[in-house]
Amino acid sequence: MSRVKRAVAGRKKRQTLVERTKGYYGTSSRTFRGMKEQAQHSGQYQYRMHGLKLAGVELDRKVLAEIAYSDEKAFADLANVAKKALADAE
Repeated sequence: MSRVKRAVAGRKKRQTLVERTKGYYGTSSRTFRGMKEQAQHSGQYQYRMHGLKLAGVELDRKVLAEIAYSDEKAFADLANVAKKALADAE
């Protein structure tokens, strides 16, 4: 059986995550786990922030980054609130 080398594919996957989470604050944009959680609930940053503002949620980017890193379920809920507020505004 031939040997499979994954180094190139693995590096490409990590680089893609690095590019998608560029601009976030703190370790959430520097650790692989944090990057995965932020990229999961992405949408562009400005749209998410605008959606939260429309919904009346006042959190800054530092708090959002910490929530994304420490509590995945809460961050998913916030992302859904932002999406819903944006959809209602249209």
